Amino acid sequence: MTDKSTIEILEKKTKALEETIETQKKSYERMALALCSANIGTWVYDSLNDIYFIDDLAIEILGFKPDNDVAWKEHVHPDDVDYKDVLFNNTERTSCEYEYRVVSDSGDFKWIYDRRKLVERGTDGRANKVFGTLQDITIRKKYEEQLRKSHERTELALFGADLGMFEWNLQNNTFIHDQHSIEILGFDPKDNQTYNRHLHPDDLEKVKALDKAIADGTANVFNIDYRVVTPDGDVRWILDRGKVVEWRQDGKPFRLIGTLQNITDKKKIEDKLNDAIALRGVALDAARLGTWVYIVPDDKVIMDERGVDILGFDPSTGSSWNERGNACKIYRAPIMFALCF
Repeated sequence: MTDKSTIEILEKKTKALEETIETQKKSYERMALALCSANIGTWVYDSLNDIYFIDDLAIEILGFKPDNDVAWKEHVHPDDVDYKDVLFNNTERTSCEYEYRVVSDSGDFKWIYDRRKLVERGTDGRANKVFGTLQDITIRKKYEEQLRKSHERTELALFGADLGMFEWNLQNNTFIHDQHSIEILGFDPKDNQTYNRHLHPDDLEKVKALDKAIADGTANVFNIDYRVVTPDGDVRWILDRGKVVEWRQDGKPFRLIGTLQNITDKKKIEDKLNDAIALRGVALDAARLGTWVYIVPDDKVIMDERGVDILGFDPSTGSSWNERGNACKIYRAPIMFALCF
């Protein structure tokens, strides 16, 4: 009776063990399938015997089969050989990750994403066994390099044009300005309210109208100039160009990028030019002088109102002017003199 009970107990334990093994087997198969689908290779390193146990996918990812730690590190790119495995030298860390390049047996360079986890630590605190996963991230690194170069070219273009760059998130109404745009403005606007507080009173309404049009989706591209007042009280003219680059699901603008340029000096020159033109007009009115331009290849005359008033007609061409002049010879000489400037 006792033997029968012992046999039953052993049979139950054996069955339970078999079920556990089967469950672990299925779990391992699911994990292996997930790793394979994600193109992730696995390996285990036994530091006591300096041996790598590495699966076929990891070997394919690396492009070589490392038998020991020295063989692995011999394939690491010369610029990346300084990476250190902290698990072998740190008694507190239990995991780490690296990105580095390896040279495959065929001579190709590959970028590897390597994640490592401590499995067993010795009495001296050093890692005895480490489990790791590998991914080939070469394509991602190429895209990152292309993005980096594109960003450098953009920065160079902005620098050459003396432009600052900004981004406006219309969802939460926040701004991100690069350093040069902050220097151009003379302040760092974190949101639209801060920006509006620094706008010149005479330009506030037109900027608010533009902001509303952008938010309503009727001004996806804009070009506007306005004045801002710095914290020190300086007034600066700003040329603001922008474009909506991202929309919400409901079709409303979500994100906008733009450039800023300080055009204060240009505006000062324009003001001086306008003053000079106005002064010239006053002088011409006082002297009763008209002005004109003759475009020889087209036989075309462009004349201001004072000139037309002096002549008594508007000559569209040099030929028509000569014809009218011959008909009024007595007036031709003094009229021609009066029109010269």
